Amino acid sequence: MKLQDYGFKNSQYERPTQNWVCGWAAEGWACHIGPDKNGQCLATTECLPLKDGDRWSCTRSSDRKGKCTQGPLPNGTCSVHIPKCQPSRSLRAKRGIATVWTVAFTIGASLLVLFGSDAQEFFSPGELSTNHAAIGKDCASCHAAAHEGPISWVASIYASESKAKGSKLCLSCHQVGEQPLQAHGRSTEALISITERLKEAPFSEKTPVLLASSDWLPGTLYTEGSEVPCARCHSEHHGRDFKLMTMDNQRCQTCHIIKFSSLTKGHPQFSSYPTERRTQIAFDHNSHLAKHFLGDFKDEAPTTCTACHMMDQLG
Repeated sequence: MKLQDYGFKNSQYERPTQNWVCGWAAEGWACHIGPDKNGQCLATTECLPLKDGDRWSCTRSSDRKGKCTQGPLPNGTCSVHIPKCQPSRSLRAKRGIATVWTVAFTIGASLLVLFGSDAQEFFSPGELSTNHAAIGKDCASCHAAAHEGPISWVASIYASESKAKGSKLCLSCHQVGEQPLQAHGRSTEALISITERLKEAPFSEKTPVLLASSDWLPGTLYTEGSEVPCARCHSEHHGRDFKLMTMDNQRCQTCHIIKFSSLTKGHPQFSSYPTERRTQIAFDHNSHLAKHFLGDFKDEAPTTCTACHMMDQLG
């Protein structure tokens, strides 16, 4: 497709790299002279008449409607004056200025963040929980990439090898059985057996879209025999009062093969719960809470089963 007719009788040569354009361009009839490099209007008359013998002839080009009807004045001056305009910056010049200011602002903001008085607080991921408060600023106690450069820090966010190294640092203090990095501390054989059983179990509920899409996220899909990093379930730097054992249902379901909306909607049927006969332990949870969690202890009342009932190494 031809964008412009370059014939001198049909159009003028466009110069999009110029910093200024005629102020009348927005009205659709920019003058043929145009502004100078400083943005000053140079418009005078439509043409420079040419003397042919003892007569003056109009030299206005055909792309500007050709010769005028009144013609030049007797002294050879063009009779059609072009009104002065206020030149404006070209689109390219405006984009260039915006780019320069954007780059300058970005560099300035980056320098302020990197070297300002609050730089340390900006980069701080947050306070450690009370359980790990004694570690202080010794990042290398938990982060394997602490002694490496910034590039390695960014890469460690997505690198599974870095998360595995970090989990091994956790095990230098925490003793959690013979299979510490297997899901729920179970052996690979046991996990495979459970997975196969769940695959064969009837399940008619549709998987929620958000949970189904979680399998496409890096590092979330669990494969048989793979290790589960500690940080997958236990996340630090959320404040001193944060409970590292806190888990939500959505995080559990990123690993579990069967995904459902909630415990009351979509959860597979329990095979051995509730039991066919009543257990010999007679315990009323409501009376227990009403008796032992009154007054000052009201806010400490457990709200979940795992607050009191802890799983053993077999899950």
